[in-house]
Amino acid sequence: MKNVALLLAICGLFFGCRRVPRLTDYRFPRDMNEYRAARTDSIVVVGSIRADVPVDQARKSRWEPDVKLQLHRMQIHIENVLRGSLHAGTTMPVYYFRLASSFTGPPPLGSWKGSDRNVFYIRPDAGVLRLACDGWNHCAFTVATGTHLNFKPDPKQPLDASLAEIYLTKGQGVSDADFADAVGRYGDSIPALYAVPKLRVLAASTNPDIHQAACYVLNSFKLPCGTTTSGTKP
Repeated sequence: MKNVALLLAICGLFFGCRRVPRLTDYRFPRDMNEYRAARTDSIVVVGSIRADVPVDQARKSRWEPDVKLQLHRMQIHIENVLRGSLHAGTTMPVYYFRLASSFTGPPPLGSWKGSDRNVFYIRPDAGVLRLACDGWNHCAFTVATGTHLNFKPDPKQPLDASLAEIYLTKGQGVSDADFADAVGRYGDSIPALYAVPKLRVLAASTNPDIHQAACYVLNSFKLPCGTTTSGTKP
């Protein structure tokens, strides 16, 4: 696996600089089961976007003839590797297809703000790395709790345990108010089995914003702040 990751890194750098890789857009998932399946075997990293540029002309989607997509190449600086064998501290080219036609609905894939930090689900394809989705976003999720550069995932624990650490632990470079806002916004995206123990700690905080945010998420799990639980899932 390590040799595969090294080969992908070398090939990714080569293709990122020399030519446009031959990639085909992914079919848009139709339901939540397909969304989840698209991420099951993906490499998962936390990273910040250093650049994002189009590298090819817009073209019709293979699966949706009325939709136009344009291949983009990002440079992602990897801060944490939650699953897979890439290396934290490196900057990698990662490709994806962005909507190039009019649309309505939630912000699509590629609606980044500056150097947004995200959890990215990534796959190898055609000798490069690409996001596990195209067009609509179900493979890049905002992280607004600061950097967690010293966090090393436990390989014996599932991915959700690592996501709980990223989303429910205050990292560096974020204020208490912004951390509390992030907990309130994204805390219920983590299964309660892994979220609740951390929310209990946050609910005991003397900071009123953090306390209130933790209680809000606990209530979304139908758990009052003062109630204990074990193995509870939403």
